[in-house]
Amino acid sequence: MDRAKLKETFSWDHRWVRWCSGFAIWTLLGLSFAVRSYLSALQSNLNVSWKNMISAYLADFYSWGLVSPLIFRLAKRFELLKRLPINLLIHLGLSAVFSFVCLTTAALAYWYIGYPNFERTPTLWAVFGETTFSVYYFHFSLTIYWTTLIVAHAAQYYRGLKENETKTAQLATQLAQAQLRALEMQIHPHFL
Repeated sequence: MDRAKLKETFSWDHRWVRWCSGFAIWTLLGLSFAVRSYLSALQSNLNVSWKNMISAYLADFYSWGLVSPLIFRLAKRFELLKRLPINLLIHLGLSAVFSFVCLTTAALAYWYIGYPNFERTPTLWAVFGETTFSVYYFHFSLTIYWTTLIVAHAAQYYRGLKENETKTAQLATQLAQAQLRALEMQIHPHFL
């Protein structure tokens, strides 16, 4: 397969490339935070399970990965730089709703798929209390929402720059062609 064909196959325009990239990014983030927390717990001489740690963080980050396309759409719909006070308030509300939804989803996934600590959290409601209604995790989720929103705005800005570059190149080409036609008309007037 030649280089141009390969580049076109793995172009960002293909939905599967975006989904695979998103999956890889959210997986790496989950693994990174799981390793950090696991090593921190080991350093503090806490008895934690690697399975518990990784299942909890992957459940959390995968739930954010599932809603991130929606955050990207909302970033386009309620762009922060347009109508700043109103769109900022909208995103503040959305960040709270998304945080609650993602924490609830992660808590459910952790409970049913993961390995909860039944001594500390014997019931599903206790898991909710420790995750969904925790100020620490809620703040963490707000940070994820706003980081995702910033990345969405950066991607949108980059896309706009690329479109402007393309339009500028097209206009330069049209100008060059018009100048060439004008020179041809000066050299070979149509009445000769």
